[in-house]
Amino acid sequence: MLSEKISRVGPYELGALIKRVGPIMVYEGYHEEVWVRRSIKVLPAVYGRPDPSIIYVSSPYLARVYEVGVEGGWSYAAEEWNPWPTLREIAKTRRLTS
Repeated sequence: MLSEKISRVGPYELGALIKRVGPIMVYEGYHEEVWVRRSIKVLPAVYGRPDPSIIYVSSPYLARVYEVGVEGGWSYAAEEWNPWPTLREIAKTRRLTS
């Protein structure tokens, strides 16, 4: 269920909840073996059969996807960590040029 607390998926330990995009939750996560920070998107099974292909969310960043999978009723995708502002936020403060 949505109230269920999730603390890990695959080899990733989940940290802070960064944001929610509809039913998809985006967490800060760390790969346990190499301790590298990743952006982890998870979707609970209450929204349908777990399938890693449905976790894709159009991102404002061009982000490398490292792993997708299903574990314990959760679909997840591990993407590269992008702490910088989105293009939409940059465009509000300055003019973009080619």
